[in-house]
Amino acid sequence: MTKKTTRRPPTKSELERLQRLYKTDERIAERMGGGVAPYLVAYWRRKKNIPKFSAPKFSEKEIFDLWERFGDDYRCGADLGISKAAFYTWRRKYGISQKPAFLKLEQMELRFPGKEFETRETAQYGKLPAITKLWLSSDRHGAADRNNAVRISPDLVVIDRSFREVVSSFSEEDSQVVFNPSRIALGTSFAQGDFSDGSDPSGANAGEWAELQRIRLRVGMAEGSVWESLILSGSLLPGQQVICERGCERFAGAVGSLGIGMDSQKMSGILRDGYIDIQPPSVTNVILTGKRYTPVFATDIALYLASMLSHEKLSDVAIEYSGSAFSGMSIIDRQALCAIPALLNCKTALVPFDAVTRRRYAVLGDPPYHPVAPDRDAVYDSVCQLNIEQVIPMVAWKKPAGKSAKQDSNRPELKRTSDESCPKLEYLPVEELTQTAARVVFIGGSPGGHFDELARAAQIIRGKEIAGGVRLFVSPISRDAYLQGLRKGLLRKFVEAGAIVLNPGLDSTILGRFGIGPSATVVTTTIEPDFHLNASSASKYIMSPGAAAATALRGMITDPRGY
Repeated sequence: MTKKTTRRPPTKSELERLQRLYKTDERIAERMGGGVAPYLVAYWRRKKNIPKFSAPKFSEKEIFDLWERFGDDYRCGADLGISKAAFYTWRRKYGISQKPAFLKLEQMELRFPGKEFETRETAQYGKLPAITKLWLSSDRHGAADRNNAVRISPDLVVIDRSFREVVSSFSEEDSQVVFNPSRIALGTSFAQGDFSDGSDPSGANAGEWAELQRIRLRVGMAEGSVWESLILSGSLLPGQQVICERGCERFAGAVGSLGIGMDSQKMSGILRDGYIDIQPPSVTNVILTGKRYTPVFATDIALYLASMLSHEKLSDVAIEYSGSAFSGMSIIDRQALCAIPALLNCKTALVPFDAVTRRRYAVLGDPPYHPVAPDRDAVYDSVCQLNIEQVIPMVAWKKPAGKSAKQDSNRPELKRTSDESCPKLEYLPVEELTQTAARVVFIGGSPGGHFDELARAAQIIRGKEIAGGVRLFVSPISRDAYLQGLRKGLLRKFVEAGAIVLNPGLDSTILGRFGIGPSATVVTTTIEPDFHLNASSASKYIMSPGAAAATALRGMITDPRGY
């Protein structure tokens, strides 16, 4: 008969050593072997008064690196999303008290005897917004000025839907080689097959052209949105200057880089020359405060803000965001807010680099980048403030030609932009259009096609069926969002409700291929505010995914707060 042996419990010093090495009870139990269960390790810890392992929120290296970089508690705390006093407490915790021996040039003001100081602001120091710093950052010799055109040599040029026009114009200039293939990203989701009719002068499709130009940064149809792929791969980084198509500035601005929208002719010139001269815009600071409540999406905040600014002439204005509300907003929410240029025809929009952006890129392994933040005493041309707690579900309405808005004594006066090139949109609370019929609903694009947005829409539509006569289309923005939706069962909820789930990365421009005629159409993407649908005799609406899902259930525009 075999004698049963009992395991001797580890001593306190042995258990502390194992915890330093393996951290969790599960890994300690696995290391000890012999059938030791995690609950037994937890029991030994409690008996020996050893607390559960807990890593500090910020490591000593992280605090030390920031202190060496900025040498200022306020700026270090702003980078981490904490207060000046909180960062000082972390420094004391790790015993970091000495000022850095060498500060970066942007923190130094050298006053040599007899030096005559210039009164103008520079890109390195002096009350500058982040947008202005990024705009002037191409000037390598300090000669740039906000009052003069700046020569921009972009870090990244992204071509997607306008591939055909850009390359056709590029070929007409008799230039066969792009300026730098490593700085060009090509999305083939909309471009592939554009030249199947033989209209391309070079006779090549998107893939063949990219091979000819040795462009390696390509995103195929299976990947979905080119922008999501660029962010996930670490190719789009904070602090970059990015040239893109009009309406796509949002993706760069949401991660703290400068997105500049161009038409196809100018993008062709950049492909050829590698630079473009642009006048820096005036900068408006939009301060968002308060805390968002659940029924309100970031799209609602963007549309509410657009209604506030729609009476202004913004063609030469860039918007820079700030405020406490951004500490709780994801990169996806920021993409919705940075869609203001597409709605109001302003230059660009930017959320400066902060702790949320830093954590997003930390997941990718901290690729090398150079973030830009506004100066603490930055001066803006104008300031606008909004408490997002007052925002309600909103809708942007593009009326068909010849139709006027319903006159209602309770409806506030509609503000219209004086810029005739801006899309003719009216911004109204959803509750004012609750009796308006909708026949086509599209949930997808940016931001509606992201997993979090789809999840909130699926929560509304779960266990129900869409209204008769309504066609609901769903397109996750990327392959990752599509796969995540499959694993979590979100796409199944849409299919069970009667929706049509499309390939990833599509927006409502694809609806024309499904025979959609002149029907009232609801979309969740603001990347195409002029609604590239051939049905000009029907109304089109932009709203949040929650409102779109509720609308699909009733067949009429619906306030999602009732679900």
